Amino acid sequence: MMSEKTKVSVKIYGQEYKISGDAPREYIIQLADYVDSKIVEVAANMKQYTTPMITVLAAVNIADEYYKARKKVNDMQSEMNRQAIEMKNKNHFLEKAKDSYIQFKEESEKCRQQINIMEKDLDEKNRQYDDLIKDFQDLKNKNADAEQKNKKLSDIVTELKKDLETKKNEIDELKQINQELENNYFDTQMLNVQLKKEIEDMTQDKPE
Repeated sequence: MMSEKTKVSVKIYGQEYKISGDAPREYIIQLADYVDSKIVEVAANMKQYTTPMITVLAAVNIADEYYKARKKVNDMQSEMNRQAIEMKNKNHFLEKAKDSYIQFKEESEKCRQQINIMEKDLDEKNRQYDDLIKDFQDLKNKNADAEQKNKKLSDIVTELKKDLETKKNEIDELKQINQELENNYFDTQMLNVQLKKEIEDMTQDKPE
């Protein structure tokens, strides 16, 4: 079933017209008022022209406005298309940027984990270094004590060497004395033997 046409009675430049169409009544009235205002505008500036000429000029002005409006719409549509393409490119760029950001975030997380591992390793190395410094200081102190003890021992050894040398000299002197005593003892023994022999001889030569 076809929809019923809208019928409107309008006035354009003093003349009444019956207009029917599919558009709403208010819209048709607005169109008629607009055409009437354009004709009145042309007539005010072109009083010497006839009504048909004024009407044609008004129609030309309306057509000019229409084409300018259509061009503006087309330009806007082109601009919207350009912006849509640009937006699409930007979205594509954003998607790439998003992927790059995700990759960067993943790599950053890996780096952060590696940094944590390296920091822990560094802390362990610092602890080991501190332990080595402490051990070195302990060894240094022990070495100082050992050097002091070594000096004392060296002094003792030196004294012992002196004492040993003294004792050695004393022993050599005692050996010398002992040797002289042994020699004297041997001489004494020999003298005793000789004396004993002499006594025996004397005893044998004594008359009975």
